[in-house]
Amino acid sequence: MENFLNNVHITTIMSKIFLNEKDIEILNQLYHNSRTSIRKLADILGMKPSSVFNRLKKLEKQGIIKRYTLELDYNLIGRKVRAYVFIRYDPSSKRDQNELSNEIIKIKDCERVDIITGEWDLLVHVRTNDIPSLSNIILNEIRKVKGVSHTLSVIILKSITKPRLF
Repeated sequence: MENFLNNVHITTIMSKIFLNEKDIEILNQLYHNSRTSIRKLADILGMKPSSVFNRLKKLEKQGIIKRYTLELDYNLIGRKVRAYVFIRYDPSSKRDQNELSNEIIKIKDCERVDIITGEWDLLVHVRTNDIPSLSNIILNEIRKVKGVSHTLSVIILKSITKPRLF
């Protein structure tokens, strides 16, 4: 299993948070499987369950662990088409980009909206069932939002990820 954290020092506004090797090992294990039990973590890391529990609570309190989540196999549930929709913002619409983003994120199948720099202003992450559904989202929903000037859509063929935090 690849270690995604190496000698991490996180600086916050008020103080510095230092992660030691055991903290990093716990985070690494949970990163790969957030359902790993405290007892299993303790066995893997050669620690007492109470020590693992206390470290987890500390990491949660510090805000390093925000939530425990799951990873779905979207193909098995019929959500096979992923796309990025780049949006050019129309400043004459009298709306700001935050308002525009908040409206777009409400559209079914829009998973995330990023405000970006460069030639385009917003990047929308869409996941849907099929190409006709994607077409409908772009043509009949996103493009009709006040403040959207132009769109450019790209379909994701394959994603290759490397799990890491930094």
